[in-house]
Amino acid sequence: MGMGASLMLAWTILLFWAYRRPLERRYIALFTAMIVTGFVITEIILASHGDIPISKVLGSLAMQAILLVLFGYSFLISGKTQKS
Repeated sequence: MGMGASLMLAWTILLFWAYRRPLERRYIALFTAMIVTGFVITEIILASHGDIPISKVLGSLAMQAILLVLFGYSFLISGKTQKS
């Protein structure tokens, strides 16, 4: 738990840093989407093996799907904005 908390704190600070200059640091959104994808894969594997009930995973998967759409959209839009 401590290692996970440290990772989440560091990533939160990184996201805040990227928020300060979103166009220059737009790739942070792509990296974050990769991490969320890893969470999705992990939860699907755990649920398929019966380690976690699927009912416990559905809310998390829905939230992660929304995050993936938002981070992907932000990455794409920031690239178009940066070219203009």
